[in-house]
Amino acid sequence: MGTEPTQNKVEDARKNLLMVGEVLNGILVGREEEVEAALLALVAKEHMVMIGPPGTGKTMLATAMAKLLGVRAYTTLLTRYTTLDEVVGPIDIVALRSGEVKRRWSYLVDSWLVFIDEIFKASPALLNALLSLLNERVLYDPFTGTAVQTKLWTAIAASNEAPQDDELQALYDRFAVKVFVQPISKNIELVAKALEAKWLNGAGEVEQVASPEDVAVLHEYALSLAPVAVKLYRRHVMPLAQLADAKGIFVSDRTIIEKLFKLFLAYLALRGAADEATAAQAAVKLIKYAARTPEELAELNSAISDMLGEVAELQKKLAEAKHLYQLGQYKYAMPKFKEVLIYDVEKMADKPWLREYVKSLMEEAQLYIQKMSNLLNKAK
Repeated sequence: MGTEPTQNKVEDARKNLLMVGEVLNGILVGREEEVEAALLALVAKEHMVMIGPPGTGKTMLATAMAKLLGVRAYTTLLTRYTTLDEVVGPIDIVALRSGEVKRRWSYLVDSWLVFIDEIFKASPALLNALLSLLNERVLYDPFTGTAVQTKLWTAIAASNEAPQDDELQALYDRFAVKVFVQPISKNIELVAKALEAKWLNGAGEVEQVASPEDVAVLHEYALSLAPVAVKLYRRHVMPLAQLADAKGIFVSDRTIIEKLFKLFLAYLALRGAADEATAAQAAVKLIKYAARTPEELAELNSAISDMLGEVAELQKKLAEAKHLYQLGQYKYAMPKFKEVLIYDVEKMADKPWLREYVKSLMEEAQLYIQKMSNLLNKAK
């Protein structure tokens, strides 16, 4: 048997999950960052919260992902009046008449993926239940003292705004991935492509392309990278965590020691590489998930741009090229990707960290050029 079948299984799982990302990007135009964040949360076996105005695709991301993975998602919308019984299930009245106190648990208990809209409107009683659900994947019945182990793998939550109340901060910290979502309505080109995806390309017809087993396989593989990844993490992520701290952005011990590291492992696993260049790119992307407000994110982005110097312009050029690629404007995207490729990386010889980051940007540009070449060849 050996290790080859296992490696084949890992490669199959990676391919299937990357396909989930491709399909989601076709459905949710302009939401590449949110899609990548959701995939990382899955592979890391962590939770994700999206914060932004209504109508920005938060619910669609969760429900489409469930269909693509072939799982039933538990979805709920909370208000300040939502009771514990409405979410976890009511007390069994028939049993109660016989003097027995037990609960008829909702299908939250058996759901692999959970989507909770307006999560920060949870009542105090519900808040306690959610904390144990997210942290231990266990639901405790306050009436019977019963503890029920759930099948939850990842929870995706949504809110119109970041929580301000102190009592909500512990719940907020349970989300390793925090993403701030903005409407695409100001970008006419993205809106046009979103219209095509919605009404012309059958975006609503989603079929399964991966499975929970694929997620579990890649998760275990990601954890196996830990011995190699620790040094990479210290070299690339820790300096950015210190940068965040210097800017007054609080990064909890739980985040830096556990959650961010698991996301780092997930990033390496999804990329299929555990080298310096991949680690450098992961660091810049992942540290942004630690920002707790849009203001903190803006501050962090500014600090990273200052640190990157002229490389920030290269990063911007790559982002512009990717945007054109998503719009299908390959004629204009190709030269921009090629501009990234001709950057003189030797200018960074005295800055090893930046040199590796530049190499990661160039590798990503090369990947997109290959994608476009394949698409153009198929069209012939």
